[in-house]
Amino acid sequence: KSSLKSKAAERKKNKQNLVLVVDDSETNRNVLSDWLTHKNYRVLTAENGDHALALVAQHSDIDVILLDILMPELDGYQVLQQIRANKFHRNIPIIMISGVNEMGSIVHCIEEGAEDYLIKPFNPFLLSARINACIVNKQLRDREKAYRRKIIEEKNYVGSIINSMSNMLIVSNDSLIIQKVNPATENILHYTEEELIGKNLFSILGAPIEGENISVLMSYAHLLDSNKKLKNIVCVSQNINDLKKMQEKFIYQATHDSLTDLPNRLLLLDRISQEIVHSKRSKTEVAIMLIDLDRFKHI
Repeated sequence: KSSLKSKAAERKKNKQNLVLVVDDSETNRNVLSDWLTHKNYRVLTAENGDHALALVAQHSDIDVILLDILMPELDGYQVLQQIRANKFHRNIPIIMISGVNEMGSIVHCIEEGAEDYLIKPFNPFLLSARINACIVNKQLRDREKAYRRKIIEEKNYVGSIINSMSNMLIVSNDSLIIQKVNPATENILHYTEEELIGKNLFSILGAPIEGENISVLMSYAHLLDSNKKLKNIVCVSQNINDLKKMQEKFIYQATHDSLTDLPNRLLLLDRISQEIVHSKRSKTEVAIMLIDLDRFKHI
Protein backbone atom coordinates (compact mmCIF):
# COMPACT_ATOMS: atom_id res chain seq x y z
CA LYS A 1 0.00 0.00 0.00
CA SER A 2 2.81 2.38 0.89
CA SER A 3 4.52 1.74 -2.46
CA LEU A 4 1.29 2.30 -4.38
CA LYS A 5 0.64 5.56 -2.52
CA SER A 6 4.20 6.72 -3.24
CA LYS A 7 3.84 6.03 -6.97
CA ALA A 8 0.45 7.76 -7.08
CA ALA A 9 1.91 10.82 -5.34
CA GLU A 10 4.84 10.85 -7.78
CA ARG A 11 2.49 10.72 -10.80
CA LYS A 12 0.35 13.50 -9.33
CA LYS A 13 3.46 15.65 -8.71
CA ASN A 14 4.81 15.03 -12.23
CA LYS A 15 1.52 15.85 -13.96
CA GLN A 16 2.26 19.55 -14.29
CA ASN A 17 5.79 19.09 -15.67
CA LEU A 18 6.57 19.16 -19.40
CA VAL A 19 9.59 17.27 -20.78
CA LEU A 20 10.99 17.70 -24.30
CA VAL A 21 12.70 14.59 -25.72
CA VAL A 22 15.11 15.28 -28.62
CA ASP A 23 16.54 12.22 -30.43
CA ASP A 24 16.93 11.31 -34.10
CA SER A 25 16.12 7.67 -33.26
CA GLU A 26 12.37 7.02 -33.31
CA THR A 27 12.88 3.98 -31.09
CA ASN A 28 14.69 6.01 -28.43
CA ARG A 29 12.04 8.75 -28.60
CA ASN A 30 9.22 6.25 -28.18
CA VAL A 31 10.92 4.46 -25.27
CA LEU A 32 11.57 7.70 -23.41
CA SER A 33 8.15 9.13 -24.25
CA ASP A 34 6.32 5.97 -23.02
CA TRP A 35 8.36 5.86 -19.82
CA LEU A 36 7.80 9.57 -19.07
CA THR A 37 4.07 9.30 -19.87
CA HIS A 38 3.87 6.34 -17.48
CA LYS A 39 5.45 8.60 -14.85
CA ASN A 40 2.66 11.09 -15.67
CA TYR A 41 4.88 13.74 -17.27
CA ARG A 42 3.61 15.71 -20.23
CA VAL A 43 5.88 14.93 -23.19
CA LEU A 44 6.95 16.65 -26.41
CA THR A 45 9.24 14.92 -28.92
CA ALA A 46 11.54 16.26 -31.64
CA GLU A 47 13.42 14.19 -34.23
CA ASN A 48 16.15 16.77 -34.89
CA GLY A 49 17.72 19.98 -33.61
CA ASP A 50 15.69 22.39 -35.74
CA HIS A 51 12.41 20.85 -34.61
CA ALA A 52 13.61 21.02 -31.01
CA LEU A 53 14.37 24.75 -31.26
CA ALA A 54 10.96 25.38 -32.85
CA LEU A 55 9.20 23.57 -29.97
CA VAL A 56 11.22 25.50 -27.40
CA ALA A 57 10.12 28.76 -29.05
CA GLN A 58 6.48 27.63 -29.06
CA HIS A 59 6.26 26.28 -25.50
CA SER A 60 7.31 28.57 -22.66
CA ASP A 61 6.42 25.95 -20.01
CA ILE A 62 9.06 23.31 -20.85
CA ASP A 63 10.62 22.14 -17.57
CA VAL A 64 13.38 19.79 -18.79
CA ILE A 65 14.97 18.90 -22.13
CA LEU A 66 16.45 15.43 -22.74
CA LEU A 67 18.85 16.13 -25.60
CA ASP A 68 20.72 13.56 -27.68
CA ILE A 69 24.18 14.64 -28.81
CA LEU A 70 24.76 12.73 -32.05
CA MET A 71 22.17 13.96 -34.55
CA PRO A 72 22.49 14.85 -38.25
CA GLU A 73 22.72 18.50 -39.35
CA LEU A 74 22.16 20.36 -36.04
CA ASP A 75 23.72 18.20 -33.31
CA GLY A 76 23.12 18.33 -29.55
CA TYR A 77 26.08 20.63 -28.89
CA GLN A 78 24.73 23.25 -31.31
CA VAL A 79 21.18 22.99 -29.94
CA LEU A 80 22.57 23.41 -26.40
CA GLN A 81 24.56 26.51 -27.45
CA GLN A 82 21.59 28.14 -29.19
CA ILE A 83 19.24 27.58 -26.25
CA ARG A 84 21.77 28.95 -23.78
CA ALA A 85 22.34 31.98 -26.02
CA ASN A 86 18.61 32.83 -25.96
CA LYS A 87 17.71 35.07 -22.99
CA PHE A 88 14.15 33.73 -22.90
CA HIS A 89 15.07 30.03 -22.79
CA ARG A 90 18.56 29.88 -21.29
CA ASN A 91 17.28 28.76 -17.87
CA ILE A 92 15.60 25.55 -19.11
CA PRO A 93 17.48 22.56 -17.59
CA ILE A 94 19.06 20.35 -20.27
CA ILE A 95 20.18 16.77 -19.68
CA MET A 96 22.48 15.51 -22.41
CA ILE A 97 21.93 11.86 -23.39
CA SER A 98 24.52 10.07 -25.46
CA GLY A 99 26.24 6.77 -26.14
CA VAL A 100 29.54 8.64 -26.10
CA ASN A 101 31.33 7.87 -22.85
CA GLU A 102 34.16 10.35 -23.22
CA MET A 103 35.30 12.76 -20.52
CA GLY A 104 35.97 15.47 -23.14
CA SER A 105 32.36 15.33 -24.35
CA ILE A 106 30.99 15.44 -20.80
CA VAL A 107 33.19 18.42 -19.85
CA HIS A 108 32.26 20.25 -23.06
CA CYS A 109 28.52 19.85 -22.38
CA ILE A 110 28.83 21.00 -18.78
CA GLU A 111 30.91 24.01 -19.84
CA GLU A 112 28.23 24.93 -22.43
CA GLY A 113 25.57 24.96 -19.70
CA ALA A 114 24.13 21.44 -19.60
CA GLU A 115 22.55 20.55 -16.27
CA ASP A 116 23.58 16.90 -16.44
CA TYR A 117 24.97 14.15 -18.69
CA LEU A 118 23.67 10.58 -18.94
CA ILE A 119 25.23 7.75 -20.94
CA LYS A 120 23.11 5.25 -22.91
CA PRO A 121 21.83 2.80 -21.89
CA PHE A 122 20.81 4.70 -18.75
CA ASN A 123 19.20 3.50 -15.56
CA PRO A 124 15.55 4.67 -15.47
CA PHE A 125 15.71 5.29 -11.71
CA LEU A 126 18.80 7.46 -12.19
CA LEU A 127 17.07 9.34 -15.03
CA SER A 128 14.00 9.91 -12.83
CA ALA A 129 16.17 11.28 -10.03
CA ARG A 130 18.06 13.59 -12.42
CA ILE A 131 14.84 14.90 -13.97
CA ASN A 132 13.31 15.59 -10.57
CA ALA A 133 16.48 17.38 -9.43
CA CYS A 134 16.44 19.55 -12.57
CA ILE A 135 12.78 20.45 -12.07
CA VAL A 136 13.36 21.39 -8.43
CA ASN A 137 16.33 23.58 -9.41
CA LYS A 138 14.31 25.23 -12.18
CA GLN A 139 11.44 25.95 -9.79
CA LEU A 140 13.87 27.54 -7.33
CA ARG A 141 15.38 29.67 -10.11
CA ASP A 142 11.91 30.68 -11.32
CA ARG A 143 10.92 31.72 -7.80
CA GLU A 144 14.15 33.67 -7.39
CA LYS A 145 13.57 35.35 -10.75
CA ALA A 146 9.98 36.26 -9.78
CA TYR A 147 11.19 37.52 -6.40
CA ARG A 148 13.86 39.70 -8.04
CA ARG A 149 11.28 41.02 -10.51
CA LYS A 150 8.96 41.88 -7.62
CA ILE A 151 11.78 43.67 -5.78
CA ILE A 152 12.62 45.69 -8.89
CA GLU A 153 8.94 46.59 -9.40
CA GLU A 154 8.57 47.68 -5.76
CA LYS A 155 11.83 49.63 -5.94
CA ASN A 156 10.65 51.43 -9.09
CA TYR A 157 7.27 52.11 -7.45
CA VAL A 158 8.87 53.60 -4.34
CA GLY A 159 11.32 55.52 -6.53
CA SER A 160 8.49 57.07 -8.56
CA ILE A 161 6.76 58.17 -5.35
CA ILE A 162 9.96 59.71 -3.98
CA ASN A 163 10.72 61.45 -7.26
CA SER A 164 7.20 62.94 -7.42
CA MET A 165 7.34 64.31 -3.85
CA SER A 166 7.20 68.08 -3.49
CA ASN A 167 9.00 67.88 -0.13
CA MET A 168 12.73 67.39 0.27
CA LEU A 169 13.88 63.84 1.07
CA ILE A 170 17.49 63.38 2.15
CA VAL A 171 19.14 60.10 3.14
CA SER A 172 22.33 60.26 5.19
CA ASN A 173 24.53 57.73 6.94
CA ASP A 174 24.84 57.50 10.72
CA SER A 175 27.38 60.38 10.62
CA LEU A 176 24.84 62.69 8.90
CA ILE A 177 26.77 62.59 5.61
CA ILE A 178 24.32 62.86 2.71
CA GLN A 179 24.10 59.78 0.47
CA LYS A 180 20.92 60.32 -1.56
CA VAL A 181 18.44 63.12 -2.31
CA ASN A 182 15.27 63.39 -4.38
CA PRO A 183 14.66 65.88 -7.24
CA ALA A 184 12.64 68.21 -4.99
CA THR A 185 15.72 68.68 -2.79
CA GLU A 186 17.76 69.71 -5.81
CA ASN A 187 15.09 72.17 -6.93
CA ILE A 188 14.61 73.78 -3.50
CA LEU A 189 18.27 73.97 -2.47
CA HIS A 190 19.56 74.78 -5.98
CA TYR A 191 22.22 72.06 -5.75
CA THR A 192 22.64 68.94 -7.87
CA GLU A 193 22.65 65.55 -6.20
CA GLU A 194 26.37 65.19 -7.00
CA GLU A 195 27.07 68.47 -5.16
CA LEU A 196 25.04 67.41 -2.11
CA ILE A 197 26.40 63.88 -1.68
CA GLY A 198 29.19 63.85 0.88
CA LYS A 199 28.04 67.07 2.59
CA ASN A 200 26.83 67.28 6.17
CA LEU A 201 23.04 67.23 6.41
CA PHE A 202 22.65 70.15 8.81
CA SER A 203 25.29 72.30 7.17
CA ILE A 204 23.20 72.16 3.99
CA LEU A 205 19.81 72.71 5.62
CA GLY A 206 21.15 75.55 7.78
CA ALA A 207 22.82 77.44 4.92
CA PRO A 208 21.06 80.39 3.24
CA ILE A 209 19.84 79.96 -0.32
CA GLU A 210 20.73 82.80 -2.66
CA GLY A 211 21.35 85.02 0.37
CA GLU A 212 18.02 84.15 2.03
CA ASN A 213 17.54 81.90 5.03
CA ILE A 214 14.92 79.23 4.53
CA SER A 215 12.54 77.84 7.13
CA VAL A 216 11.90 74.10 6.99
CA LEU A 217 9.65 71.71 8.87
CA MET A 218 11.63 68.49 9.35
CA SER A 219 10.82 64.94 10.38
CA TYR A 220 13.30 62.08 10.77
CA ALA A 221 13.29 58.29 10.58
CA HIS A 222 16.12 56.03 11.72
CA LEU A 223 16.93 52.94 9.62
CA LEU A 224 18.64 50.07 11.44
CA ASP A 225 20.79 47.28 10.00
CA SER A 226 20.40 43.56 10.72
CA ASN A 227 22.28 44.06 14.02
CA LYS A 228 19.85 46.83 15.02
CA LYS A 229 22.58 49.46 14.71
CA LEU A 230 21.88 52.83 13.13
CA LYS A 231 22.58 52.65 9.41
CA ASN A 232 20.78 55.57 7.79
CA ILE A 233 18.80 58.67 8.69
CA VAL A 234 15.94 59.67 6.41
CA CYS A 235 15.02 63.34 6.65
CA VAL A 236 11.83 64.70 5.07
CA SER A 237 11.81 68.50 5.03
CA GLN A 238 9.12 70.91 3.91
CA ASN A 239 10.06 74.41 2.83
CA ILE A 240 7.68 76.65 4.82
CA ASN A 241 9.16 79.99 3.77
CA ASP A 242 6.06 80.99 1.79
CA LEU A 243 3.80 79.79 4.59
CA LYS A 244 5.79 81.76 7.14
CA LYS A 245 5.72 84.92 5.00
CA MET A 246 1.95 84.58 4.60
CA GLN A 247 1.57 84.08 8.35
CA GLU A 248 3.67 87.19 9.05
CA LYS A 249 1.57 89.17 6.56
CA PHE A 250 -1.68 88.14 8.27
CA ILE A 251 -0.27 89.08 11.69
CA TYR A 252 0.88 92.45 10.40
CA GLN A 253 -2.51 93.19 8.84
CA ALA A 254 -4.25 92.23 12.10
CA THR A 255 -2.04 94.47 14.23
CA HIS A 256 -1.71 97.56 12.00
CA ASP A 257 -4.15 100.18 10.79
CA SER A 258 -5.01 99.72 7.12
CA LEU A 259 -5.18 103.50 6.53
CA THR A 260 -2.09 104.80 8.31
CA ASP A 261 -0.11 101.52 8.49
CA LEU A 262 0.52 102.38 12.18
CA PRO A 263 0.20 99.85 15.03
CA ASN A 264 -3.46 99.50 16.07
CA ARG A 265 -5.17 98.93 19.42
CA LEU A 266 -4.74 95.16 19.23
CA LEU A 267 -0.96 95.52 19.02
CA LEU A 268 -1.03 98.18 21.75
CA LEU A 269 -2.93 95.91 24.13
CA ASP A 270 -0.56 93.04 23.32
CA ARG A 271 2.53 95.13 24.05
CA ILE A 272 1.00 96.52 27.27
CA SER A 273 0.24 92.99 28.44
CA GLN A 274 3.81 91.95 27.71
CA GLU A 275 5.24 94.91 29.61
CA ILE A 276 2.99 94.28 32.62
CA VAL A 277 4.18 90.65 32.75
CA HIS A 278 7.79 91.81 32.40
CA SER A 279 7.38 94.44 35.15
CA LYS A 280 6.00 91.88 37.55
CA ARG A 281 8.95 89.58 36.94
CA SER A 282 11.54 92.35 37.26
CA LYS A 283 9.57 94.18 40.01
CA THR A 284 9.58 97.46 38.12
CA GLU A 285 6.88 99.95 37.19
CA VAL A 286 5.20 100.50 33.83
CA ALA A 287 4.55 103.96 32.42
CA ILE A 288 2.04 104.61 29.65
CA MET A 289 2.00 107.86 27.71
CA LEU A 290 -1.08 108.85 25.72
CA ILE A 291 -0.70 111.45 22.95
CA ASP A 292 -3.84 112.98 21.55
CA LEU A 293 -3.77 114.54 18.09
CA ASP A 294 -6.27 117.37 17.67
CA ARG A 295 -8.70 117.00 14.80
CA PHE A 296 -7.17 113.63 13.82
CA LYS A 297 -10.59 112.35 12.81
CA HIS A 298 -10.81 115.08 10.16
CA ILE A 299 -7.65 113.85 8.44
